[in-house]
Amino acid sequence: MKDGGDERYAEGAAPPSALAGVRVLEVADEQGEYCGRLLSGMGADVIKVEPPGGSSTRAYPPFAGDVVHHDRSLYFWHYNVGKRSVTMDILRPEGQRLFRRLAATAAVVVETFSPGQLDDLGVGAVALRGADPGLIVASITPFGQGGPYRAFPGTDLTAMALGGSAAVCGYSPAPDGAYDTPPLVCEGNQALQTAAIYAAHGILAALLHREAGGSGQHVDVSVEEAAASITEWHVPMYTFADAVVPRGILGLQCRARDGVWVSCIIPEFFGPHVLETLLGLLDQDGLAGPLRDAQAGAADDRAEMRRRLEDAVAAFVARRDAEEVYRLGQSHGFPWAPVRTADEALDDPHLHDRGFFVEVRHEELDATYPYAGAPFVASRTPWWFARRPPLLGEHNAEVYGAELGMTAADMARLAAAGVI
Repeated sequence: MKDGGDERYAEGAAPPSALAGVRVLEVADEQGEYCGRLLSGMGADVIKVEPPGGSSTRAYPPFAGDVVHHDRSLYFWHYNVGKRSVTMDILRPEGQRLFRRLAATAAVVVETFSPGQLDDLGVGAVALRGADPGLIVASITPFGQGGPYRAFPGTDLTAMALGGSAAVCGYSPAPDGAYDTPPLVCEGNQALQTAAIYAAHGILAALLHREAGGSGQHVDVSVEEAAASITEWHVPMYTFADAVVPRGILGLQCRARDGVWVSCIIPEFFGPHVLETLLGLLDQDGLAGPLRDAQAGAADDRAEMRRRLEDAVAAFVARRDAEEVYRLGQSHGFPWAPVRTADEALDDPHLHDRGFFVEVRHEELDATYPYAGAPFVASRTPWWFARRPPLLGEHNAEVYGAELGMTAADMARLAAAGVI
């Protein structure tokens, strides 16, 4: 916890929560699990509805202790911490009846089925909201519920490619304008996570609308549109300047003396004061003089000046260890940083000072593991994890029995039939 230490995690005492009392049903794969994680951290009771064999993401490696098991996927752990799990075969009529019954107790449903698939099963947004007009249904799909691509399959890479993000990521072109490497995208499902964040935004807005006296609604999220939104200023650059932004124009990665890469961003639209500050830094190694001469002799050749600057910065970095470069750049107002690996980030004193990493206890493994914690600090309604990631079907008896009132015999019958 970022406000008051980690004690509440260890004790299990719930802090004041923004979404306390809000039940969310999550019927989602990797497209929507992060949305559920965000809502859970804000206090919602997120019930993950999984097929009897488990969510597909339970099979994603790596696994804790290298033991391949549906309850040990580290990928699943990260995206599903704080949730509860029930099993249900929603493709079968009895499962659909059970889902409708469970949905009647919820405020929000998050789903990632293909457009129209849940409608065909009688448990889509139209049917569920017909029974409960106050229900909020958030659908996250590759291309959204409408449009000519709605039925197309897609992945994170598909969205990054079609949305334009991949076209502006990668290494800069050679002086002749040609690329010798393909476009690159970041690891870690950036488009899917962006779409999940947008879905959470839409759900929060829908909850506020309903609280103000409005009805529920259908929140339709397209992963492609999410990817298109993170091209940032490249679309208006083309619209207003008729210019296609080349890949890597803002990125300068330099290898330091100790072999660590350092991200040394040089502002593209630097003003005279910014340039002079950079030249002052490079003066420490006698690298600024030739740049000042070039600036005086060819002030109108911005591209050539930038290339010379990048060469000088690379030479400056190569003579120092990455940490020294980081501190020097920051002390001069430049947003430079070493490229850290995950294990190095775990030792970051700044992240620890802010309480970002949270220790979560896994009782069944008799072990405690660090998790990435809150994506924001809220002083009155702090983020927290209500529980460790759920075991498959761990909360069947709790949800179906204690909360829906089903008998042990009913649950045994459904389990024997493969419905739960």
